[in-house]
This record gives sequence, structure tokens and C-alpha cells, in this order.
Amino acid sequence: MRIVFLGPPGAGKGTQAQRLKDYLGIAHLSTGEMMRDAEEEGTPLGREAARYMRAGELVPDEVVVGVVADRLAQKDCARGCLFDGFPRTVPQAETLDQMLSGRNMPLDLVLALDVAEERDFSVADYHARNRALATLCGFACTCARCSAEQPAALRDIDLLSYFLDSNAASRP
Repeated sequence: MRIVFLGPPGAGKGTQAQRLKDYLGIAHLSTGEMMRDAEEEGTPLGREAARYMRAGELVPDEVVVGVVADRLAQKDCARGCLFDGFPRTVPQAETLDQMLSGRNMPLDLVLALDVAEERDFSVADYHARNRALATLCGFACTCARCSAEQPAALRDIDLLSYFLDSNAASRP
């Protein structure tokens, strides 16, 4: 089974993909992780992607698709995979379709995760603050609710409530 998760940063693509990956027993393909892994392995595509990322530029579609193609060829993808935030462009989607068709690996499902905008704090804000706290603390644990990293000191409280309460005075 091959599934694509689409959505804005912080919408929960990685969290949901991780849970579904474990349930289905298939690979989780996160573009960011694949790029970092390719760089660490010293592949030509990994080195090229790293040059763009270090310069703060978008990695060209050809490079991203090449890294994905290399990853799809690995043994753990034979049973299926979850694409976390890929494809991001129409050319990437068209190339992924051709790539999967050529390998007789049909795409089974595309899920678009959306974040409601009417909340004071969006899920994206929640995860961003959660990561910031974990970074400041330096000691992180995994949230039982959303699998996000958070400081151990805040492990047993609801971080969204924490931020709503602690930022109440600063809100208009």
C-alpha cells in the first residue's frame, strides 16, 4: 500500500504517518529525512541537496525526485510506504505517478490534512512551541498524545493549555 500525506507544516503529517506506518508495517518516507540521510551517506544527490539546503534555497524537483526514487528502490519499500509531504509540486506529482507506474506500485490513497484557522493557537503553533521548549530544555520526551518531542518537565501537562494560560496576559 502506498499513501501520500499532504498538508501545511505542523498539520500532523509526520505524526499520523508514524502511527499508520506502525499499524500497516510499511516504510515512512519523509522528504526531509531522506535528504539528510542521502547527505550523510555522501550520495551525489545528497551532496547536491545539501548545497541548496545550506544556502536556504529550495531543492530542485529533479534532485528531490531522485532522492525519493533512490529511497523507493530500498527493500523496506517493497510492501508499501507513506509519503510524508511529498509530492509538493505538480511536476513532482507527475514524476511520482510515472515512477510508481513504472515499478507496478500503484498509489492507493492521498490524504490532505488541514488545520482549522479559527483557533487561538493552531496545531502548527502547538508543535512549533513544543519543539522550541524541547530545544531550550535540552532534555526531551515524547508526548503520549501527539508523539511530538517535549521537555520532560512538561511531560504530564497539556502543552496547549500551558501556552494558552501562560500567554493570556499578552493577548489582546
